[in-house]
Amino acid sequence: MNRHHAPFRLGIFGASGYGKTEWCLGWLRTERAACRFIFDPEGEFAHALGSYGSGTPAQMAEQMGYGWCIFDPAPMFGGNWPDAFEFFCHFAFESAKTFRGRKLFVVDEVWRYTRTTTLSPAVENLVFTGRRQELDFVVIGQMPNRVH
Repeated sequence: MNRHHAPFRLGIFGASGYGKTEWCLGWLRTERAACRFIFDPEGEFAHALGSYGSGTPAQMAEQMGYGWCIFDPAPMFGGNWPDAFEFFCHFAFESAKTFRGRKLFVVDEVWRYTRTTTLSPAVENLVFTGRRQELDFVVIGQMPNRVH
């Protein structure tokens, strides 16, 4: 556990078509990080990075060895994206404990997967105590008012 890792939360907001995701992708490619955990139910990040979305924990563990973990929830969760997001938050938090160095957790349009009035335990744990595992939180969205 790293108690000296300063909490880092980045919100990237703007209208549709203004390049939020492209900016984030460029930043992710250059930002120093041991691993980038990306929740990618629509496959947008995997496609842009010329990669694939991992659909199982074994595939996610394999990708982590390359510094990326792009989660495609469809194989495990179908269209139940809120449960998939809860699972992935827990997976990223627990995985971050197993190796040193800064890690990034990225989600686009987080409001689709969470409630606006409360956060689930796994999401709350990742956002508020992730710094103990050197895990930082990055959210992209069009409407900041829909983010808890």
